[in-house]
Amino acid sequence: MRAKAEKRIESLKNSAQPVIQVGMGTCGRAAGAEKVLATAEKCLKRMHLLGRILHVGCIGMCYMEPIMAIRKPGKPFIYYGNLTTERTEEILSSYLLNDDPQPQLALCTVGEGSIEGISSFYELPMIRSQVRIVLRNCGLIDPEVIDHYIARGGYSGLHKALLMTPEDVIQEVKKAGLRGRGRGRISHLAQMAIFQGSTCRREICDMQWQRRRSWRFFKPIAV
Repeated sequence: MRAKAEKRIESLKNSAQPVIQVGMGTCGRAAGAEKVLATAEKCLKRMHLLGRILHVGCIGMCYMEPIMAIRKPGKPFIYYGNLTTERTEEILSSYLLNDDPQPQLALCTVGEGSIEGISSFYELPMIRSQVRIVLRNCGLIDPEVIDHYIARGGYSGLHKALLMTPEDVIQEVKKAGLRGRGRGRISHLAQMAIFQGSTCRREICDMQWQRRRSWRFFKPIAV
């Protein structure tokens, strides 16, 4: 399954067509991402260009939403923020038709290679010191396309657990020393023992899920 997912993602990565990502997380939608998405779709049709448009979650710069990223073959994604429908159309026409990425309007790049005059996402002051773990797929995958998740290691923990005995799984959780994020910071092993079969665990999970609802946009299964 993972080999097939990786093959499909590699095909997308090496696509001869431009790929456009639009941040469709809650922050993006509130800022007008749906209008940006509709404008991108109309622009491709008007310019008679084939391209892929992907819905992704928030990349972590909520204050710059709505955000759109464009990748041309052999080049990294270029991110643009605080978009309006007019600005979206201007950028798409300029870059896709005239090969002018308008660096003065760009936020950063993500991916292999560089674009003159545009910094890498990982060089931005607010990102430079971060080590993303749960958030490592944030804004980079389409949460509705399971291949994106599997190709980035999704379900690898489940696969490992299925090859282990129940006792080995418990020992693995114990060795990890993971703790909950609630007030008591109870270890996950203790939670498994205390709440197994009770409604308390479900209610705790429901409350924590509401506080972290945006996680489902970039790592929906791991949470």
